[in-house]
Amino acid sequence: MTLRDAEQLTGVDKDTLSKIERGRRHPHDVTLAKIAQGYDVPVEELLEEPVAPLGEASFAPSEEREARMRALRESQAYKDAIRSGFADRNIAGLYHFAEKVEFDLARDADDLKAISLLEAALISYLRSYEKYERHSLKARCTPAQLATLEDVEERLLKARDAVHAAFRACIDRERQAAEGDPAKMGEIDAFLASIGSKVGS
Repeated sequence: MTLRDAEQLTGVDKDTLSKIERGRRHPHDVTLAKIAQGYDVPVEELLEEPVAPLGEASFAPSEEREARMRALRESQAYKDAIRSGFADRNIAGLYHFAEKVEFDLARDADDLKAISLLEAALISYLRSYEKYERHSLKARCTPAQLATLEDVEERLLKARDAVHAAFRACIDRERQAAEGDPAKMGEIDAFLASIGSKVGS
């Protein structure tokens, strides 16, 4: 992993990460919290002391290190950094999902089955997000994150409307193509009935 990758993962400047890595800088508590959140490891793991040779090993953690870890976990800066990191990751997840929907829509706009699956997945995702995630995510956002979240939510809603419009256009094209062919029209109706509970009308 490059320092640039680590910077994107943690939100900590790559120059700062480089200095910490080479022992030229001691990280602040907030920086430690961001690094731990980015790598999904406990802060304690980042504070572990190097392993001493077997004959010199001290198996009891130092009182100074224990006191520092306790103070860090109890600090408001640490709690805020963890909350902020959680919000960043979840907003990024929403953003990437919106991008994927837009990509799939551009690729499959003329494919009724693909668009119906995309719409069903999008509706399910939005319902789950609204029911289980949105409230807690908004509560963890800083004002800047909240503005970004609102932009991403608006993008998702626009994508939902665009997918539904593409779905309706596909149905209209299929029906026009099947006009005068009762068997083909029956296939379309059967397909729509099979997905009726999964997509919007």
